Amino acid sequence: MTNSAMIDAAITHLSTGETKAAQFARIVQKQAHADVRNRIVQTNASLQTLRREAKATADLRVADQALNGINDNTDTRVERLHKPEYLFTFLQKIANQIMWSARAYKKAQEQEQLDALDNGIDFSQDVADDNGIDHTPVDLIAKQVDDAMQDLKFAQACLLDSRRMGYFASNVNDLRYHVVNVLNEETGEYEQQHAADSFDQALEVMDNMLDANNERKEADLHKSDNDISFDDEDDGEEEVKEGPEFTAQISDAA
Repeated sequence: MTNSAMIDAAITHLSTGETKAAQFARIVQKQAHADVRNRIVQTNASLQTLRREAKATADLRVADQALNGINDNTDTRVERLHKPEYLFTFLQKIANQIMWSARAYKKAQEQEQLDALDNGIDFSQDVADDNGIDHTPVDLIAKQVDDAMQDLKFAQACLLDSRRMGYFASNVNDLRYHVVNVLNEETGEYEQQHAADSFDQALEVMDNMLDANNERKEADLHKSDNDISFDDEDDGEEEVKEGPEFTAQISDAA
């Protein structure tokens, strides 16, 4: 299994749904190259071409007197849907997904070790296969993640080459093992939270995120319980409605 297998699996995981990240994931996976790192770089070239063609189409419409100089905004629609600069955000989403997948595998293998004496069945193999991870001892998972991060950083460097998107370099943050960009409603700017620059740091950050999320759900459930009224009775039977369904999930901001 190559060092890029975890990247490939992470992109495939992100491709589900209709979010911007899912759309970009599907675009990346449609590029004609066997190596996912090349597909990431090729995506930029493909989207830059699409942008140029859309702008040219819009310019022609404006210049065409038969169309009365109408601009149908083809270029702006394409820009909104397929902005190549979003690839830098997408790379960080890949890194985050790799860490969540590695964490899932680590937890599965640790549980397998605890259960080994009972049944001898290795369920962690399935988790490894699903996430592009070599079936390996827990203490070697970090090495696979480190290798994948080096590949992502190389892809980022290729995209920042002056022949590609060097013009955007001042707006690009260094890739981290995990980070969530959260919108500050007061300033209107995104801030980095839950950041980690190593495998071990990322595991701690993710555990803290999950703990905080569970605490919020428990607090909401407790509040819902307190809001139930037993005072109104019609026929001696109290109809207690279900409280709100709590579906809070850990997810990246845009």
